[in-house]
Amino acid sequence: GKSLMLSMIDYYFRIDEDSKDLFADKKIFGCGDEYASYLNSYPVIHLNMKNVKGETYEELLFEFKKVISKCYETFPELEDSPTINEEKKKTFLAYKNGSFEQPKQYAGALSFLIELLYRHYDKRVIVLLDEYDTPINDAYQNGYYQKAISIFSSFYSSAFKGEDSLYMGILTGVLEIQQESIFSDQI
Repeated sequence: GKSLMLSMIDYYFRIDEDSKDLFADKKIFGCGDEYASYLNSYPVIHLNMKNVKGETYEELLFEFKKVISKCYETFPELEDSPTINEEKKKTFLAYKNGSFEQPKQYAGALSFLIELLYRHYDKRVIVLLDEYDTPINDAYQNGYYQKAISIFSSFYSSAFKGEDSLYMGILTGVLEIQQESIFSDQI
């Protein structure tokens, strides 16, 4: 039910959708105009990390790059956005095409996309992250946890901690998020 819930939230808030017909006869529209005003009013990044795993660190990174690339492909409007300078457009295309070689370069991929969407739409961004813990759990099971945690700690922290352009973030997974976890600057 977690993935279904995130999809429902995605359809409700996503600014580039027209999902009024999906929700018109639902209870949320009976809750007043304030709730209805949120319909299709925010840029939404929806990532599913369920396939980001591998027997080796290199396999995990390959799958991670594919997820980032696919995510970036869902925002073609950013390639021609007048609010984004040429240097940032080049970086956008590098993420979209999976051109970066160094794993650390992907650590900022989510926060960079949040920044671009905020600039383009002039609206804070919603991030939906399904199965956030799959790559970490898989890395632990396969013996390369320390290498993986250095990337994913930065990836999650840069997007969810202190990000002014973020309206809200929702994560699903099976591992408990603790106060001194991957969302902390201390590993």
